[in-house]
Amino acid sequence: LLACFLVQQIAVLGLVAAQNWQVNYNNAQCCNNCNTPTIIGNSCAGDKIGDPYRHNTVAVLEELDARLSATLPVIELRNSDFATGTYRTPQSAVYKLMEDIVFNPNPNDGWLPTQAQTDSGAYPAETYQLGFFAGIAVEHSNVVIDLNGHEIRQHRDFYLVQRFWSAIDSNQPFPNNEGPAVFTNLKLVSGLIIKNGRMGLTSHHGIHLNEPTLVLIKDIVFHEFEVAAISINGADRIVVRDCEMRGSSKIVPVNGLFSASWFLRPFLRRAAADPAMEAITLNLVNAELEDGTFGPLVVTASSALARIENALNAMITEWQTGTPSTSNDVASIRNPSGLPDGGDTMGIILNKVSVAVGGITTTIPNDVQASNDVTLLNCDIADIVGAATEFMAVADGPGPTHGRDPVGAVVDVLRIIRLGNPIPNTQPQELETFFKGNMVANAQILLGKIQNTGNFPNFHWGRQFMPPAFVNYAESNPQITAQQFFANNPDLRIIDQGDQMFHFVKGTHGVRLTGLVGVRIADMHISDVHDKAPPFQALPFRLVEGVQRFHHPGAAAGSPGYQGALARGTLIGSCVIDTIDGLTIETITSEQGIAVPYDSINEVTTKKAARVIIRGNNVLTNR
Repeated sequence: LLACFLVQQIAVLGLVAAQNWQVNYNNAQCCNNCNTPTIIGNSCAGDKIGDPYRHNTVAVLEELDARLSATLPVIELRNSDFATGTYRTPQSAVYKLMEDIVFNPNPNDGWLPTQAQTDSGAYPAETYQLGFFAGIAVEHSNVVIDLNGHEIRQHRDFYLVQRFWSAIDSNQPFPNNEGPAVFTNLKLVSGLIIKNGRMGLTSHHGIHLNEPTLVLIKDIVFHEFEVAAISINGADRIVVRDCEMRGSSKIVPVNGLFSASWFLRPFLRRAAADPAMEAITLNLVNAELEDGTFGPLVVTASSALARIENALNAMITEWQTGTPSTSNDVASIRNPSGLPDGGDTMGIILNKVSVAVGGITTTIPNDVQASNDVTLLNCDIADIVGAATEFMAVADGPGPTHGRDPVGAVVDVLRIIRLGNPIPNTQPQELETFFKGNMVANAQILLGKIQNTGNFPNFHWGRQFMPPAFVNYAESNPQITAQQFFANNPDLRIIDQGDQMFHFVKGTHGVRLTGLVGVRIADMHISDVHDKAPPFQALPFRLVEGVQRFHHPGAAAGSPGYQGALARGTLIGSCVIDTIDGLTIETITSEQGIAVPYDSINEVTTKKAARVIIRGNNVLTNR
C-alpha cells in the first residue's frame, strides 16, 4: 500500500515537485486498486492501513532515499557554515558534509546566540533559549543529510559548556508545551534520510527528533554520546539500519550542578539589573563559603551571579589547560567519574509522542500518541556505561510543587545540608543536620524569595517555584536543624528517585522502546551495558520521625522500586512487537543494583520472536 502510493505520488508530481511532496496516508487506497507497480513487487503485503504487515517500510524508505538523492538540489556543508551557530535547513535538499564538522559556535560570545542574532530572528529567543541545542536543525520535509563519510561532533570547549546538544535535531528540542521552558513552534517533517558517516562527542544525543514521519537512519557509527545515540519521540514509519553505537562518553567533565549554574545566569543578570530585585537579600547564618569554610553570608542577585561566573570560568580554564582548580565551588560542579550522571544512558531510545524523561507509559498508546511502524535492522550496540545521580527534592503540598529554579533544576536536599552533633537516644546514631547551601542552591532560593514577594509579575520566572517555608529554613536565625524544620512544617515532603532536572532515573539501557506499535527487530546485537550508579540513596540521616517521603511520579509507572542502579540490555514497555528475528544480548552488569538482559513491562504484545540469545555475565532476576 505505502509503496504503491509512494510511486504513484512521485509519478504524478514529477521530479521537480518532489521537494514539496507529502504523503497523505488517510487518502491512500489499497495497492490492488493501483495501476502503478509497487517497488516491492506487484502486490501489497496487506490491505488495511492498520495491518502491521501492510508494507515493506525498509524498501519504501530506501526508494525514498534514492529518489530524493537523485532529484533534490545538493548543498555542501563545511565548518564555516557552523561557525556562528546551528545550521538551520533552508529548504528541501541533500545536505552533504564536505569535511569533519567540529561544532564550536561563537566562542568569543560565550558560545551563545548573540543579541543581534536573536533580534534578527536568526536564532529566535523561544527556540534557542537553552543555547545552540543542535548542530543541524531540520526544518523542512524531504531532507537528506549525507555525512559523506565524515563526522559531526562538539568541540571540547563547547562540549563542556553546552550540556544540552544533539548533532541533528528537530527545529526545536522539545515537543510543543513540554520541556524546561516554553516551546510552541515544532515543525512536523516528513521524509528525512540521515546516512553514511559518524557522529561523535555530544553532551546529549547523536540524533534527536520530535514527531517525524518517514525517517531512514543508516550506515552511521555513533560514539561518545551521554544520553543516547538516537532518541526519537513520536515517530511514524522509521527505519534504523546498519548502525553501530560504539560507546557512551567516559569523559563527562561536570555534573548536573554545572548546567544548573550555566542556565541560572540570565535570570540572575536580569534580577541584578533591577534595583528593587537587587535590594532583596538571602541572609544565611552559617553557610558554606567559596573557600569551603562556614560563616554568615548575605546573598544578592549580583553576588550570586559573580560567584557562579567565577566558578564556571575557573572550570572552563581547568578543562582547557588541564590544571585543576583549587576552588571549592569548582569541586562542587566537577564530575570525577567522567560518566553521565543524568537519569538515563542508552544506545537507542524510541518513545511515544512526549518526552521520555518521566515514567514508563503503563498502557499501549492509541494511534495518535504511539510511535508507529518501527524497524531496527542490523544494529550493534556496545559499551554503554551510566552512573545516574539521585537528587532529593523538597515539595510543598500536592502536585508538582517541588522546589526548582526557572529551568526546572531541583533544589537538592542531600547537597545543601551539613552534619552536626549526634542526636541522643537514636539507634543507629543519627546526626543533626543544618542548612549550608552551595552557590547553586543559594541562587535558586534567592530567586524563589524574590518571586514569593509577588512584586515582580512581569519577570520571566520560567518554571521557578520555591516553598516559602524552605526559604525560611535557609534563613532561620538561630539556625534550626532539618529535623526541627520538617517537624515544624508537616505539609512538606521529600521526593526521591529524580535527577538534577527532576527526570525520573531509570538506569542504563542498550535499547529502550516505550509506547510503540508495530515494531520489527532483526539482527540486533547488544553487549557490555554497565551501570555504575550508587544504590537507592536513602537519606543518610532521619530528618524526623514521620517525615513525609514520596517517590517521583514516574515511579508509579512501570517497575516498582528504585531503577537508577538498574542495567538493562533491552527495555520494552507498553509496546506491540510484530517480530523479533535475531536479537543477541550479552554482558549486562550493575555494580550496585541488578541487571536485566531483556525487560518487558506493562502492556507488551509480542507476536513472533525467534533467534533470541542471552549470554554472558548477566546478573539475572526473576523478571
